[in-house]
Amino acid sequence: MVLLDRIVQGANRMQELVADLLDYARAGTQQTPSDVIGCEEALESALADLEAAISEGGVVVTHDELPLVRGDRVGLTEVFENLIGNAMKFHGPDVPVIHIGAERRGPDWCLWVRDNGIGIGSRFAERIFEPFRRLHTRAEYSGTGIGLAICRKIVERHGGRIWVESEPEKGSTFFFTLPAA
Repeated sequence: MVLLDRIVQGANRMQELVADLLDYARAGTQQTPSDVIGCEEALESALADLEAAISEGGVVVTHDELPLVRGDRVGLTEVFENLIGNAMKFHGPDVPVIHIGAERRGPDWCLWVRDNGIGIGSRFAERIFEPFRRLHTRAEYSGTGIGLAICRKIVERHGGRIWVESEPEKGSTFFFTLPAA
């Protein structure tokens, strides 16, 4: 029975990996989006997809008024899902508290997702956006290590950039820019 459980777990991990690889490949092959989209709509869609996990974990999610940008609503929803999902996953002993905000910077909007999680050492700030880059073992935290690489591809396809500012044990703030509508 133990062997069968291992086989099933391995098959499930493989299925998750293949799905993530397809998402990663798709994120880089689509056209540069130019639709006017509401960031709040994309955020609400992401929160609806994450509703069960948010409720189960007692996660607190707040947000400022969010702008209109030029882009792809499905892609932006995926960025929010990945960043909020990571904030929920990589938390310390406290209930995850996540805040989403935005600030106009020239022709772009800079959006951010801030959390009170475990944080990231500065030496890893660039590496975490590489495909399959994991800072923790699978036993500690689930996932394939491709979510942030997908976020980078989506944001760069929009002509923006993504980065993190973080301090271990104090939380992280993920920033990304998108063209203003």
